[in-house]
Amino acid sequence: MKKKVADMILIMGIGMTELIMDIDTSIAVFNSIEYSKVDKKVWLHMFAGVDLDLSYDFDDLDDIDQMAVYVALASILYN
Repeated sequence: MKKKVADMILIMGIGMTELIMDIDTSIAVFNSIEYSKVDKKVWLHMFAGVDLDLSYDFDDLDDIDQMAVYVALASILYN
């Protein structure tokens, strides 16, 4: 699932590795999603205030939340 999500980020970003969009999961509403090519990781970011960026590893999400992220990206990419 992570490979598919990473590919969608790279396609939608047109060269950029981070997308700014709200993604609703059971944990929280994340404000951006990023693919790190160096670490081969997908990070979800939540911005709180001006100076706080909380990061969450996509691999730590349960299967339902990973599917929610995939569906959120796919609903934009494939429309």
